[in-house]
Amino acid sequence: MSEEQSYVTNITRYGLPFVVGIFYLTASLGFEFTADSTFLMLGAMKNGTSFAADSFPSPLWQFLLMVGGWFHLNSLLTSKVLGLVFSCAAIFAMYLVANEVLRDRLLAFCVALLLGMQGWLLQIAPSGSALTLAVALTLAVLFFMLRNEYVVAPFVLGLCTLVFWQAAFLLVPLCIDIWVNSVSKNRSAKVILSALLMYLSALLPWGLYAWSNGVSGLPTLYQVAEIPQLSFLAVITLALLGLLGVIGIVLVLLSKIDASHVLRTNSGVFMFVVVLTLSGLVYRSDVWLVVIPLVVMYAFFGLAEILKRFASERLLYSLSFMLAGLLLVQLQFDYYRVNKPAMFLANGQANELQVVAVWLQMNVPPSQLVCAERPGVLGYFAERSVTRLKEQEVSCGDAVVTSRRDVPGDDVAFNPGGVPEPTPIAAE
Repeated sequence: MSEEQSYVTNITRYGLPFVVGIFYLTASLGFEFTADSTFLMLGAMKNGTSFAADSFPSPLWQFLLMVGGWFHLNSLLTSKVLGLVFSCAAIFAMYLVANEVLRDRLLAFCVALLLGMQGWLLQIAPSGSALTLAVALTLAVLFFMLRNEYVVAPFVLGLCTLVFWQAAFLLVPLCIDIWVNSVSKNRSAKVILSALLMYLSALLPWGLYAWSNGVSGLPTLYQVAEIPQLSFLAVITLALLGLLGVIGIVLVLLSKIDASHVLRTNSGVFMFVVVLTLSGLVYRSDVWLVVIPLVVMYAFFGLAEILKRFASERLLYSLSFMLAGLLLVQLQFDYYRVNKPAMFLANGQANELQVVAVWLQMNVPPSQLVCAERPGVLGYFAERSVTRLKEQEVSCGDAVVTSRRDVPGDDVAFNPGGVPEPTPIAAE
């Protein structure tokens, strides 16, 4: 092993655990923040209900929380600890995916480092949301697909489908990747068939449980509504990184030597990006956020291809570190200026709604319909089912319409009689 290879190996060997450790400590500082979707999940587990008759909240995540319950662990604490653990696993999985695509450990380390500093991941890690498991499993599927592990990849994808049903769409890119990378069409048909069987085998236990217990509905990942939209600066940066990646891919396609190999090995990843993006746009699935580190990964890919053709490859590491440094500064700026205030605001609202929940529990009968914009925390602490109040709704029929301002002692009081006041207040 050369001195340079030994240097890179030591950076990744000791640097990656250090990055994961720093991420864990930073995310733990926001342990007080709990997403409303987490309370929705825990309430669904307690009451056996969900907001839509055609959906069932993330069965795999519920199973993990039930395992914690077998050991008499608090379900809320279990969900938050598991969120931190799976977020750390996602960083490690991102490193493995980047190493398969970039074939460079140092660049892969930079991609994993940037994922660990993403504001959205730092926010959802301690929130108790099943989104952390969805992100880790999605990246794991990508890794096994890039390794041509067509037995493990579909099984993990099946587990991923048990967190959010839109993962079933990723089966199409996986099958196309098998077809492209198979040595013969006859062999590809057999491998695709075995992959489908492995995928269904992961779904089989849930299918049998749902059938025997009369449970209906697709596995649904509740959206983490507290995640703020990307800032204008973040959107511009993401567009520039995407452009850098596209330039690199175009340069490879213009090369007769590398074009077929890159297309064959990366076509599955490209299709994953498309499916995840469409999933976020059409179904409002938060898992589209996985696209962001993938775009960062291909930005480093594009930088390497540009330097290979128009400059010296010796500049790769120095320019890559500069790019990573600039992105780290922006990510920290976004986290402390955008995500942290959103978490602080959500914590304040949750604390106030707990007071409202106690009032509901003591003064409103369980048969009374309650509407709220944040039904998760209210229903969890009131130990009752609460219906989501949509923004366009003016009233909620014969219901108690709650607000975080409806704390006893404020100007607005509850209406325990069941008939709303002339000007009902929507929950904030």
